[in-house]
Amino acid sequence: MEKKIEKKDGNLVIDTVFDEKEFEEVLKVAEENLAKEITVPGFRKGKADVDLARRYFKESDLSNHMIRVFLRRIDKSNAKEKIFETYKVMNIQPTADIVKFEKNATEIKVTYTLYSEITKLGQYKGVKTDVKKKDITDEDIDAELKRLAKDNEELVSVEREAKIGDVANIDFIGYLNGKAFEGGDGKNFDLTLGSNHFVPGFEDQVVSHKAGDKFDINLVMPENYPQELANKEVVFKVTVNTVKESQLPNIDDEFATTLSGEYVSKDLAELKEKIKNKLVAQSENDYFHDLANSYLISCRDSSEYEISENYVKLLVEDRIKRDTKDIEDKGLSLQEYLKLINQSYDDYQKSVKDNVIAEIKNNLVYQKIAEAEKIPPVSNEEIEKVIGSKIEDFVKNYTEYLKLSKVKEDVISYQINSYLGQVYNNIFQQKVIDKVLILNGDKKEEKAEEKKEEKKENLQADKYPVENKKD
Repeated sequence: MEKKIEKKDGNLVIDTVFDEKEFEEVLKVAEENLAKEITVPGFRKGKADVDLARRYFKESDLSNHMIRVFLRRIDKSNAKEKIFETYKVMNIQPTADIVKFEKNATEIKVTYTLYSEITKLGQYKGVKTDVKKKDITDEDIDAELKRLAKDNEELVSVEREAKIGDVANIDFIGYLNGKAFEGGDGKNFDLTLGSNHFVPGFEDQVVSHKAGDKFDINLVMPENYPQELANKEVVFKVTVNTVKESQLPNIDDEFATTLSGEYVSKDLAELKEKIKNKLVAQSENDYFHDLANSYLISCRDSSEYEISENYVKLLVEDRIKRDTKDIEDKGLSLQEYLKLINQSYDDYQKSVKDNVIAEIKNNLVYQKIAEAEKIPPVSNEEIEKVIGSKIEDFVKNYTEYLKLSKVKEDVISYQINSYLGQVYNNIFQQKVIDKVLILNGDKKEEKAEEKKEEKKENLQADKYPVENKKD
């Protein structure tokens, strides 16, 4: 047996050549195995001598048995030579290519999928960036005030014809060939005119009607609707119950006192100050987020990788299966959904593949930086701080909750592990982000004494009831 080992395109390719003697050995084992599966007249299945059974062998069956024996010998040889301990081979079914199948020389090329890796890490410190912090202006504060006013607008009934921007409360029934069709009716439905949430042309025909009006709307359904309705002429019988217009509150001291939560204020001046403080904090958070993002994307794009196309293909297939199931749970096929959003299957598949590759590269960059900077792994204590309890208590309580919700046992385990895995990844990635910001001079490294002091303060705070703690 001669072996040639090569790492190529994220895979481990082992090209093995067997000589004539090994061919004869494998042929003998394969014949013995196949004889056990053959029924020879006058004998029970598998009980005939190999010489008798041989005349009943099919050439294709014998070849398949020989190939299986060859592959077992390759696996046994790889294990003996500890090849899989030397190379990072994933637990994915390998592919076998029969290059040559002859008595004097049989050649089999087996391709194993390797874990993805970075062969060259790009620059992540001393990186130049164009990211700038946004300064908060009076216009930003006014925009937030207007948003708050919009959130607190009131709908008031009006005795006039409806216009774009109004909310018409309607009853409607859709008919196809004189028969009401499924999903085409509603009662006391609030329709915002101009929102384009209904069939194209529907809202336009409600405009100019007032409360009490009853009328028909004639439409041709769009081609991206389900087949039984697509391009069909339908009639909606509509009754307008009420017409309402939105009225915004005046932005003054009285308005400021009506707000709750973080914006509780005694007057407009205090409200503006609170808005400014929040926007400044948000701007700073966005700034550091965008900074870290620019550094990491720069590092990702300048790094070099070895990623198996086979691994990417498996992840893409899995992602498409999950997307398909999620969409079918909502009552649509994947094809119908893509038609609704005007996306071809090829574009959708390419988008999934691009996202999968980006995720693989992102994870590799985080791991490589953590390794280079000796960032410690996430501890159980850090996870428990995020989830607010001991891990074992969380698992127990969440399991009981999911069981009460009639969730299947295997799904429960998957959901819990997925959640804890996500918490772990979030903490780990934040550690890397913080380190990258420190290395680029955008953030100060927290000193051990400060951490110790903070821990001491937290311990002291825990002595008091929650009601007495300050935010």
